[in-house]
Amino acid sequence: MREIIRHVQSARKQAGLQIDDRIVLSISSDDSEISQAVDAFADVIKAETLAVELNSVVNESEKYDVKIEGKLVEISLKKA
Repeated sequence: MREIIRHVQSARKQAGLQIDDRIVLSISSDDSEISQAVDAFADVIKAETLAVELNSVVNESEKYDVKIEGKLVEISLKKA
């Protein structure tokens, strides 16, 4: 969960968002362990990243590919 939050914060920075901007966040992974972690900690992830919505439908044009424990995770975000 902490790695996911760290990567989302990095993506926010790369997207040029302000620290207090609310976002719509999408996180997707083919790895079941990562998907379960996102589901289990969805409220914490949303609170830590200021996401008003969290889903698993990644927008290809706003996508950031990251590795967590060697597993691919796709993150997309946009200002809410």
